[in-house]
Amino acid sequence: MTETAPKKRGRPRAGGSRTINKQVIATAALRIAGAEGFPALTMRRLAEEFGVTVRALYNHVSDRQEVIDLVAAEMTNAIPAHDFDPQHWEDSFRQMYREGRAFYRQHPRAALISLTETVTLTTVPISRILSTERMLAFLTGIGLRLEDAVAVRGLFLVDIFGYTLLIDDRNDRSDDATRREHSAPVPAPWLDVHRDLDVPLSRAALDLELGTNDDHFEVMIERALGHVRRLRQSGAASSSSR
Repeated sequence: MTETAPKKRGRPRAGGSRTINKQVIATAALRIAGAEGFPALTMRRLAEEFGVTVRALYNHVSDRQEVIDLVAAEMTNAIPAHDFDPQHWEDSFRQMYREGRAFYRQHPRAALISLTETVTLTTVPISRILSTERMLAFLTGIGLRLEDAVAVRGLFLVDIFGYTLLIDDRNDRSDDATRREHSAPVPAPWLDVHRDLDVPLSRAALDLELGTNDDHFEVMIERALGHVRRLRQSGAASSSSR
């Protein structure tokens, strides 16, 4: 007598032929959260991505929280490990900024995970802890006090998350005309609506060549680098006075 295999829960919808496992779920979920934000990452939205029913997803993950944990791990594991070089620390610092921007520019809204979601502590990858330790070791190794190194790391995250969310995300989705409009301190259409408003500096700024977003990002790096130089000098002065 031939046994009949039990039916799996949640049959695929018509046209749903993609192989589903935790890895492809994590990749798809990161893509959705990175482009649309975590509120858009629902089980229904994820099921639509694969062309299956929501019930079918539960053959692979227990609930949405597990999906969030998978996304957090996928993000951490996908971030390139920076090759810190204390001997050429300024170039290394610049490259750290550029690499951070390049990664989060691909998934800008995923940077909001700490604001909108809670990651299960036991699922946080060890690499997340080790990457922080490596950055702090680099910063203290070039002469910063630990408290200054922690502060510089915090400023780095603010710069990267802020720039990719507020500047890159908007501009990467816009056409050239919209990008030019957004680059002005006050957009031209706003000023056109209020032609009698006495704001000569804002109007004059429309004619300035303000550079590209890449130019502005490099200026931000140099500003951060200048701050680190001052901290190193301050630390050296404090040590010599003891």
